[in-house]
Amino acid sequence: MKKTFKIFAAGIALAGLFVLNGPAQAQTKTKATVVKPIKEKTMLWEITGNGLQKPSYLFGTIHLICAENFEIKPVVAEKIKRSDRLVMELDFSNKETLAELQKGMMGEKPLSQTLNATDYRTVDSLVQLKVGAPLKNFDMLTLQTISSLILTKSAPCKESKSFEFEFLKIAADHKIATGQIEGVAEQLGYLKKAYSDERTIADFKNYDQLTNMLTAMGKKYQQGDLQLVYDAITAPQYMDETAMKYMLTERNHNWAQRMPQMMAKESNFFAVGAAHLVGENGMIHLLRAKGYQVKPIFK
Repeated sequence: MKKTFKIFAAGIALAGLFVLNGPAQAQTKTKATVVKPIKEKTMLWEITGNGLQKPSYLFGTIHLICAENFEIKPVVAEKIKRSDRLVMELDFSNKETLAELQKGMMGEKPLSQTLNATDYRTVDSLVQLKVGAPLKNFDMLTLQTISSLILTKSAPCKESKSFEFEFLKIAADHKIATGQIEGVAEQLGYLKKAYSDERTIADFKNYDQLTNMLTAMGKKYQQGDLQLVYDAITAPQYMDETAMKYMLTERNHNWAQRMPQMMAKESNFFAVGAAHLVGENGMIHLLRAKGYQVKPIFK
């Protein structure tokens, strides 16, 4: 069961970044505030000022990455150990969170009853191709869960890694408290809004595009190029305006409202998806707009 939780947790987080939206679905974006691109090549940022007694840290993760591109730099591990709490989007070490995730995996009705024959065959063929088992084995799971499972199987490598689970090991070894910045129901709600069942089914046909993008992004991430990682993830063929709104913009603004109170109490190491850090609605800009100093930390 723990393995199932791990696959689902990583997959759900991935889905917010990688469920494909065809170019025809991309919408014209409204004029945005001009925010300079991130030139600094690092995923680790220090948050100070605005009355904070201790610094906190912001780190951009990739929820699922090939082992050859995975590295926890000594300075990152050091900052986790020096923090009072490791805070992630969801706390996968929390039993209640895992129980909610398990509940969130399940649909109200079996897919065999909710999908028409054509859609069922479309999903079934991809599940058999990527997972090696028929869709009937996962009949009670939601389409978003099936999508996440396929995504974990689409990684172009034999072995994949998760920063979140590796960070949890560091926290456990050094008795660092853990926490989360949003709830399971909240995250799953945004996922549902961003990717409806109809949109998810339409996108099942495009999963082969993921391989090259995941490979290229893993290398960019390893190089610390935060801006290029963001640009790759938010390209129109991968995220339309609806997905941007519900998976990035609204969640980022929620987090920016919650973080000040958390940082006022203790030093936090915030580890969230790298795409959440960049842009006019990114965490770096939003925290700076609140009066905090957000500075890059290099190796």
